[in-house]
Amino acid sequence: MATERIAVLEIDSSVVGPQERALLADAIRGGALTALSGRVKVMTRENMEVMMSDMGIDADCVAEGACEVETARNLGVDYVLSGSVAQVSGVFILGVKLHETRGGELLGSEQARSKDVLGLLDVAPVTAQKVLGPIGGRVVSDGGGGQVGGGDGGSKRPASAANTLGPIPQAYRGLDTTGALESDHLGSMVCIDSGTFVMGSNPDESDRYADEIRHRVSLSRGFCVMTNEVTIAQWEAVGLPARKIGRSCGDSCPVEGVTWLDAAQFANSASEREGLAPAYTISGVKVSRSPDANGYRLPTEAEWEAAARGQSEARWSGSNVTDSVAWTTANSAGSAHVGCELEVNVYGLCDMSGNVAEWVWDVYAVEKTDYAADPTGPKKGATRVVRGGSYLSDARDSRVSFRTLANQTATMPGVGLRLVRNAP
Repeated sequence: MATERIAVLEIDSSVVGPQERALLADAIRGGALTALSGRVKVMTRENMEVMMSDMGIDADCVAEGACEVETARNLGVDYVLSGSVAQVSGVFILGVKLHETRGGELLGSEQARSKDVLGLLDVAPVTAQKVLGPIGGRVVSDGGGGQVGGGDGGSKRPASAANTLGPIPQAYRGLDTTGALESDHLGSMVCIDSGTFVMGSNPDESDRYADEIRHRVSLSRGFCVMTNEVTIAQWEAVGLPARKIGRSCGDSCPVEGVTWLDAAQFANSASEREGLAPAYTISGVKVSRSPDANGYRLPTEAEWEAAARGQSEARWSGSNVTDSVAWTTANSAGSAHVGCELEVNVYGLCDMSGNVAEWVWDVYAVEKTDYAADPTGPKKGATRVVRGGSYLSDARDSRVSFRTLANQTATMPGVGLRLVRNAP
């Protein structure tokens, strides 16, 4: 049985000192250990920072409370327990929250009050135990995706996606290729035709998540997609800042630890180098997309999945045998690998499962429709979809249908990109 992990973070407060914050964090951690009885491994923010340091990642955003959930998820942590202390009318208020990292969902929140900090220390363990109700009674499994429950007020999460569509007709199993392009700076690209296919997990994927709902999608325009993920050398060639992550295989490693906004800027810079019309207008954190521009851009989520599936119902991109196509926690030795060392899918695309996960254009949403035409996600939002899994993911989270999400300003190990452009 696989043991899940929960990170118990330091207390965020400007009304108590560092020693009191540390004591409160210890008290909450003690309450968590008691409530979970060893079934869920408890770790600290310091543990996370050590892991990040070992990977050469800047841990400032965790220390500042800006990327805790996203970073925890990409370090293989399942839950985050965080706390804060405020003072209102002379009363100290301790707030404790439990987030699930998979979708950033808030599973529970509890408060305790006291006239002094010592009083908070007395009630902190019980407060932690109360907020852990949603996972305190959970049976841990190797990815069966069971319901979350077992505590008063606990939320329940669907175990699997609702796959209402029947067997996929041959005509909807994938799109045809129309040729190839060669970029001076990004290498080879495969062009994929317009058409209709089925997104989402297959009926035999018993370990699927609730947001992998099967539905038909039509793309009215063909697109061309990079054969490999963007490398460090390609990233630095456009003059963007060098990244410390991913140097285990030199400049041929896929770039990682880049934000979604960085990825959009890279796409524009690559377009300008080749005399193409940039696909994006970028103003601070706001990015608008020009659908008819011939420049490079991030794929929409639908384009990404069409490319990854490659006219196949295989669980991973190109195979039903994980290790043949994907670098995951089982075979990666904890680092990214040079692109295309493993087998490619039927389109000739490599590493669409594993190695590094890939930013796509869409703002995250749970798909609830049976059919969509040229979907691009919600019009507003800062939480973007990430697809494909990485060397930090297990096999389940490297499947073609797996979806995750992160804030567009987050920098995370194991998250990079590949670009597309409209087919000529």
